[in-house]
Amino acid sequence: MIYDEKRNSCQASVFAALFMIYVGYLTKKGSRKWQDGVKKFMEKWEVYKIYVLLGAFILILAHPGWYATTAVVRTVDYLASGQAEAFGDAMEQKYEILLNEELKEVELEALPSAGPLFNYDIIEDWNDWPNTAVAEFFDKDSVKLKTGE
Repeated sequence: MIYDEKRNSCQASVFAALFMIYVGYLTKKGSRKWQDGVKKFMEKWEVYKIYVLLGAFILILAHPGWYATTAVVRTVDYLASGQAEAFGDAMEQKYEILLNEELKEVELEALPSAGPLFNYDIIEDWNDWPNTAVAEFFDKDSVKLKTGE
């Protein structure tokens, strides 16, 4: 069984190496055409970038609410407010509990808001997929959310 796993791993490595060589060959073969295309784009960009920036500026002036809802602004607000730090601290505490090999049935506090970042936390139903995936990954019998009872 171990021999088969090593052989499959070796085959996958050889396939990956050959694939990378093939992609390198195709890239080099088409690189002159690609470089010419990039050069033409950059020449046009020099002329048109002022129009793109002006258009973006006009859109922001016309609809300032749009800018406030962009991911960049929401992320900067999230970082500046200290919510990101609180979320990071809560995640560290969660991992300390999950990495404790003595605990097999784990109850965790709900995480604070992840803000604009995507985070799928565990839920109250211990048998639902987020909980079972976390339990399996950390070798636990069960992982569930602490309830306010």
